[in-house]
Amino acid sequence: MSDSPWKQLCAAIMKEQDPQRLLALVDQLNRELEQQTYLLREERNIPSQHSEIEV
Repeated sequence: MSDSPWKQLCAAIMKEQDPQRLLALVDQLNRELEQQTYLLREERNIPSQHSEIEV
């Protein structure tokens, strides 16, 4: 059984010593979590907090 991608990224972040590589891993983790959030909202039909504002 493999860990989910975000868990693997968290493990890599905890071990990373290079600041530039750390930043890249955190950016990748943010994208992964945003994608997971989007998929969960779509699955449950929950509106995004970033809905367009009508003017």
